[in-house]
Amino acid sequence: MLYELTVRGTVSGETYINRYNYNSGGVGAAVTGSFALASAWGAVPEPITGNITPLTPFAWFLSIASAQTRIMEITVAALYDPLDFYSVPYPVGKLGSQAGVPMSPFLVYPLQTNIVRTDVGRGSKGIGGCVEDLVEANGVIQASAMDFLASLSAALSDVLEYDDEGSGFTFTPAILSKEEYTTPRGNRAYKKYETLAEQLEHTALGITWQPKPEISTRNSRKRGHGS
Repeated sequence: MLYELTVRGTVSGETYINRYNYNSGGVGAAVTGSFALASAWGAVPEPITGNITPLTPFAWFLSIASAQTRIMEITVAALYDPLDFYSVPYPVGKLGSQAGVPMSPFLVYPLQTNIVRTDVGRGSKGIGGCVEDLVEANGVIQASAMDFLASLSAALSDVLEYDDEGSGFTFTPAILSKEEYTTPRGNRAYKKYETLAEQLEHTALGITWQPKPEISTRNSRKRGHGS
């Protein structure tokens, strides 16, 4: 099954959304795949303390982000099963860890994947919450920040595992190529393929994420754009 994990929140008040895809293997004894992926990603807080599990993708995600980054919800949904869905709300938000002076919300730490098949392009992500203390002249990311981003990239590249009473799930990072179509207004657009089998034929697995050395921009996160 293919899953989409969506991170929603704000950076300095502007809407912040990141999405990640995974292909699952195995079966659970009592839990759904969506819950298992949310847990393996670090989205489900630890019991009693409410802390995020260290060394998970979500923990590294928060470690590089400014304290003006507030994650309000993480959802996981199976792309071809409307009943396999799990949402983790954070009523007061999960804050980034970097206390330095926040930069404009449209500035991001860019990540990209390698190419593992010629018919599926690279994946790219913009990790919001840049701080001035971690960026040098001309937008070069400092070495200490690159270390955090390398750890985040490694966590996003890992095949995640979840043990459910002796039955196991695995979740392999994926990049999906979407089907092109024309909207009723004549515009070009893209959507997932009609069936899981078709989509898997247009999905890159075995990808590796890497940070780029300079900050970039996301126009949708400019003041007032909110996306």
